Amino acid sequence: MLIIWHRLGILVLPVPFVVFALTQLVVDATLGPGFYTAHLWPKVTGGLLSALAVGVFGYSMNRNENSARKHRLFFLPVEYWSAVIVAFTLAMAVRGVAGR
Repeated sequence: MLIIWHRLGILVLPVPFVVFALTQLVVDATLGPGFYTAHLWPKVTGGLLSALAVGVFGYSMNRNENSARKHRLFFLPVEYWSAVIVAFTLAMAVRGVAGR
């Protein structure tokens, strides 16, 4: 698969992985081992925190840039990826609730 990015747009990819890993570590450390895996809400929380992190990260990088110099991933400015992450998180939540 070809990944297309401009400037620091490639950093959109590792942010959700890092946030999900930290969410799992914190949830399992505070609520017991395996709690993250057994429940849906920590994953939804991780997805929403990922979207928030990407949105803040993208806004802070692109707020003073003209359209030609924006940080992008697959031709989308970084801050727009937060909406994509929210959509995937909601799809994951609906699928998780429907599967029970």
